[in-house]
Amino acid sequence: MSNIHPTAIIGTGAVIPESCKIGAFCIIGSQVILGENVELMANVYIDGDVAIGDNTVVFPFAVIGVKSQDLKYKGEPTKIIIGKNNQIREHVTIHLATEGGGGITKIGDNCLLMVASHVAHDVQMGNNVIIDNNVLLAGHVILEDNVIVGGGSAVQQFCRVGENAFIGGMSGVVKDIVPYALYTGVREDGEINGINLVGLRRKGYSAEEIGEIKEAYDIIFSRESKFSENVEKLKSRNWTAVGVQILISFLTADKSKGICNNYKKNN
Repeated sequence: MSNIHPTAIIGTGAVIPESCKIGAFCIIGSQVILGENVELMANVYIDGDVAIGDNTVVFPFAVIGVKSQDLKYKGEPTKIIIGKNNQIREHVTIHLATEGGGGITKIGDNCLLMVASHVAHDVQMGNNVIIDNNVLLAGHVILEDNVIVGGGSAVQQFCRVGENAFIGGMSGVVKDIVPYALYTGVREDGEINGINLVGLRRKGYSAEEIGEIKEAYDIIFSRESKFSENVEKLKSRNWTAVGVQILISFLTADKSKGICNNYKKNN
C-alpha cells in the first residue's frame, strides 16, 4: 500500500483498508482492525485485540492495546474498541481490559484524548468526551457522553462521571459525579460548584430544561433531609425534562463508590 511507510511493521492478519495512512516506525499487531481513513502518525504502537473506528487519528508515541497493569490480569483474551472520529494525541496509553471487568475497554465516537492521558483497563468512555493533558483514568471508570476532564486530573477506579459533567483541572475524583455537575477539588475535599451551564447551552438544552435540572439539584443536595430521602423525593415528582430523568437513572444505578454530595450552589 502506498499509504504505509516502508519502516512500519504490520503483523500478519491485521486488517488495514487502503484508505488508511500508516506513518514511519509504527508497529501494528496481527489482531488489530482499523476502519476506513484511520491515520497512524509516526511511532504508534498497537497490539492485542484492538478495533479502531473510521476517521480516527492517532498521534506519535501513543500506545494502544498492551496488557493491563492490573496484577490480576493473566493474559486472558480481552479487547479494546475505539469508535469513529477520535483524536488520540501524543503519548496516550490505552490498556486492554480484564476478564473480571467485562473484557472490553471502550471509547466512543468523537472523543479527544489529549497528550499523555491514560485510559486504564475496563474504562467505558461515551461519545464526545474530552480528557485533557495528563488526565489519569483508573480501571473500571465510566465517563458518560459529553464529559470533559480538565488537565492533570485523576479519577479513581470504579468511579462514574455522569453525562455533561465538567471536572476542573488538577482535580481528584473519588466518588461518583452526577450528570451536569461542575466539579473541582481533591479527593474528599472536592465539591460540585453548581451545574455545567456552559456545557448544557452548547449542547442545545432549553432554558426550561436547564431550569428543571437546577430545581432537581436543589432537591438532591438539600441539607434538610438525608440524601437517600432527597432521591426518593426527586423520584416522586413528575418531571418533563429528559435531563432530570437521566439524573434519576444515575442516582438509582450502582453506587459502589458513593455520590459526591458536597454541593455549592453558585448559579
